[in-house]
Amino acid sequence: MKAELKRAGLQKSYSNQINEIVAKELGLSFRTIYKWKRKLGQTEPNKHSHSEQKELMKRYYEIKDEKS
Repeated sequence: MKAELKRAGLQKSYSNQINEIVAKELGLSFRTIYKWKRKLGQTEPNKHSHSEQKELMKRYYEIKDEKS
């Protein structure tokens, strides 16, 4: 049980690091990335790889810009 909790904490930490990297690369805040992921139902850790997350966020940003 303790090992599972520790692993879950590390996964969440890793997910947050990925989100921070994606946010920085896109010139956005971490909070913006998290809000988008929450809207898309993607707040579970490690659901997508770093490159998949980056691509999802880029696509979302493009769609958002097109609608503006």
